Amino acid sequence: MGNNNKSRIERLSLKKTRDIYFDKFRRNLRILRAGQDISAVELSKKIPLKNGKRCIDLEYGRANPTTEE
Repeated sequence: MGNNNKSRIERLSLKKTRDIYFDKFRRNLRILRAGQDISAVELSKKIPLKNGKRCIDLEYGRANPTTEE
């Protein structure tokens, strides 16, 4: 296998791993909110999120979490 193909496969594997991580993060965020029966704004105050909109964007995949989140 050439270097270009190997690099491509490694990038695809990294992307797939990252996507799996982000999906788990989103599910956990929804579960946390549902289990605590709290709004996105309330949750954003308890964990380091800018605001409730950021929480919703993360839950619905419109944004990906940063390392701090």
